Amino acid sequence: RDHARRQVSRRAVAAGQRSGGALQQQLLEQKLAAPPAASVFVCSSSPSAARLQRRGFWTRRARPRLFDIEGLEAPRDFPRLASEAVEGAKRDLSNAHQKTALELVSALDNASNGLCRIADAAELCRNVHPNQDFVAKASEGVQEIAGYMGDVNLDRGIYEGMRRAEKGEEFARMPSEARAVLHHMRVSMEHEGVHLPDKEKAACLQL
Repeated sequence: RDHARRQVSRRAVAAGQRSGGALQQQLLEQKLAAPPAASVFVCSSSPSAARLQRRGFWTRRARPRLFDIEGLEAPRDFPRLASEAVEGAKRDLSNAHQKTALELVSALDNASNGLCRIADAAELCRNVHPNQDFVAKASEGVQEIAGYMGDVNLDRGIYEGMRRAEKGEEFARMPSEARAVLHHMRVSMEHEGVHLPDKEKAACLQL
């Protein structure tokens, strides 16, 4: 009788183990099939997590800039950007007398865009900004660009390059817009007196 009881007990334990194993297997399968839970906390001790946190923090904070101009964030930036615009225009217009008609139009367009982008913003700023530091530095930027543009308007090398380009064969094949740009800029320089003899040009500048 005791032997029979032991046999029954062993069979019950074995059945229970099989039942428990099946239950564990079922729970495991349910866990794997369930969608992953959203992570609420990120372990800051993880290097990759820390880098992601820092990167996310910085990328959410855009640097302020005035008039949507890159690098224009403080009053001191106006003179610096004006100087950079002038230097860029000098590079564009260097050896203007050796450029083809299309190259000259492109150089004039690039130089004008670079200068006016900063000069227009500075002109607006010095007229409407409530902060006098911005007003003063914007005025410095306007004066530097205006001074350079005054020199360009009397640059004999650029003027002669325009005249030569208008007389060349390439001029007739250029788009009408490019021809108009070259013509009107040459006329504008003549209004400034670039074509006058030096004595008359000096008198014109005095006026």
